[in-house]
Amino acid sequence: LGCGVGILAVLGGALLNPMSRWPIGLGSIHGMLGTMAGIVAFSLRRETVGAAKPVAVAPSSLPRKEIRLAVAVASGIFLLYIGNFSTRWFHASFLHNEAMRRSELNPGLFDQSGRIRDGAEPTIRQAVAFYERSLQKRPGSPTTYYKLAHVYNQLGDPNKALQTYRTLQEYAPDYSEVHYNLAVIYYTLGEAERQAAARYVEMIRNPDQRTPDVEDPQESYEYHMVRTRNQFEKSIEAFTRAAEMSNKVSVHFFKASTINLYAQVLPPNSDEARENFRRAGDIFANASTLPLTQATQQAGQTTREMEQRHTSMRLARDAYERAGEYLLAAEQAERYFRRNPRSRTDLEKAAQLYLQAEKLDDAIRLVDGSIVLNPLNPEIQLLKLRLYVDAGRSELAGNHGRFLLALDEQMHESGQEFLSASARNEVLAQVPGTSPDAGGGS
Repeated sequence: LGCGVGILAVLGGALLNPMSRWPIGLGSIHGMLGTMAGIVAFSLRRETVGAAKPVAVAPSSLPRKEIRLAVAVASGIFLLYIGNFSTRWFHASFLHNEAMRRSELNPGLFDQSGRIRDGAEPTIRQAVAFYERSLQKRPGSPTTYYKLAHVYNQLGDPNKALQTYRTLQEYAPDYSEVHYNLAVIYYTLGEAERQAAARYVEMIRNPDQRTPDVEDPQESYEYHMVRTRNQFEKSIEAFTRAAEMSNKVSVHFFKASTINLYAQVLPPNSDEARENFRRAGDIFANASTLPLTQATQQAGQTTREMEQRHTSMRLARDAYERAGEYLLAAEQAERYFRRNPRSRTDLEKAAQLYLQAEKLDDAIRLVDGSIVLNPLNPEIQLLKLRLYVDAGRSELAGNHGRFLLALDEQMHESGQEFLSASARNEVLAQVPGTSPDAGGGS
């Protein structure tokens, strides 16, 4: 009877509510409902079939009548409780899905960027009302809280979204997506405070831009910067908890991005700022090596996370550079350059970082690798010359300059141009015994 009622509950739910989010839960609860009904029926059954022919029953095969009656009463009470609970569960499921029809399952309400279209807000408000009614029927539903918070955020009400996510944390403390979304909201609030602070910076620099409603721009700026730091700190904490529960590239990428931005609002060149830049660089570097999770591939987010892994190399490079960790920055810059070896800008950046780390040999190694692929590229050849000059290696600069002049002479004789006039003067300035106004290649 329990199995039968459970199956009927699933079938009935599919017919009445085809978009049910909890078919297994409904089937389980109604299966329990049928089981309790079966126990009651079994406990109250007679020991005879008909009036004439008694059924042979062993003395120990059935409990005593008093025990069976007690079991029937207890099961009946539980039956009423489960019946009430199953009714509320089914109603909550129905309300939840009605809300979804008025929000995420209606793509016409949103534009390509995910923003609500003009005139669609009343429909989204209806979704909020359905989600709230669903929570009245089933207060502990993590899915409904999650969806409601997301809708609040879409409506531009981050405070209600935060309140809803915090309530959800009580029911599902290990739900990584909750911490991730909390972190994103805190980040958004922090960025809004940072933009507000930037407005007062302009007033401090240009008193003529001060508006009548601002008494002290410096005080207002400091107030918003404190709030900026507080929001970013909360965002970093939430991202940290999400990263402990998830190995997705996006979680670590945005955690590092938040720390990186937080470091930028700290006092410039302070130990705290450099420490946070170094921390952001470490997380970016780790994010660039993370494998794509199966959940990411199933959700069709592979391309986005691959882009985030690639971008993490560049951001790790920049964060390490701001932290003064030039060797780490150079290593990340080289990794980034290897993804696009034809980029002269990335090659020059990596070589200069190696030079700042006092690793001239590594810088030359990197440039020589590009010269092998394209030996007649004057820009790369000049980059090698400049590296020698910047490192104070005048003898090596002179030797390479002579090589470039000889190559320019050879190319000129064959009717091809190698060094421009300005490039030739730059080379001549590094070759002893010559001057920038010396004759041309002919």
